[in-house]
Amino acid sequence: EILRYNGTTGAFIGVFSTGSDITPIASMAPHMTIKQGPDGAVWVADHNNNRILRFDATTGAFLSVFAQLAGGSGVRSFEFGADGNVYISRHNVDEVER
Repeated sequence: EILRYNGTTGAFIGVFSTGSDITPIASMAPHMTIKQGPDGAVWVADHNNNRILRFDATTGAFLSVFAQLAGGSGVRSFEFGADGNVYISRHNVDEVER
């Protein structure tokens, strides 16, 4: 699950998403990257399933799989580039995908 905290006080607000709308999120690694995207959605690196997921920033509802990487190691992190591309690094792989 993904939890939500107040960004100023650190007070716990509640569960943002349990992933109940998509079963595979339950197996996401604890070292995943979570960022708010340029589209306003919350983007999550799903390491164990080798993909990037998008969630509604207000409701926590699953929106879509942004990218599903073929083979190789799991998604480690990602970054939004100034050029409009999304750059994805993978665990134990000496490359960055875009």
